[in-house]
Amino acid sequence: MIASFILSRTLVPTLALYLLQPHANGHSALGNNMMARLQIRFEGSFADLREAYRNLLALAMTRRRIFVFGFWRR
Repeated sequence: MIASFILSRTLVPTLALYLLQPHANGHSALGNNMMARLQIRFEGSFADLREAYRNLLALAMTRRRIFVFGFWRR
């Protein structure tokens, strides 16, 4: 456990400093292969879904009585 603690406080932050640098000119580290394009498309679709859900929650908060009544009647 002591060795694990020492590595987590010394080696891991050093490696993270070198490996997690921002990418130059905004290009993705994924590349341009089929799996990278699939990942980018999935992330875009998920962001759209998250935004739609956020808008639905905002609508529910502006019309609280209708929202609560809809659940209370079931």
